Amino acid sequence: MKSFPIPTFVNPLDDFKIYLEYSDNTKGVVDLIHLAHKGVLKKWDENNSFDSVFINKENNAIAWDDELEICPDTQYLKLVNNTKWA
Repeated sequence: MKSFPIPTFVNPLDDFKIYLEYSDNTKGVVDLIHLAHKGVLKKWDENNSFDSVFINKENNAIAWDDELEICPDTQYLKLVNNTKWA
């Protein structure tokens, strides 16, 4: 099975969007507004915490702190507009 590229760079943008770059040179903007203001993600509303996004080097997750992470593979698939991975 082919492994997913890993995220190499992330930058927060306005309106709950992030700019991502991956190890295979895939890059682009992912819109996360559908996640904002819900459950644990309400934390993004506090003190501009959305802007603290980083790549967790231990598991390559896109993270905001030790408890708030999203899957980098899902975001990669959004960028390549693909729901299947071979």
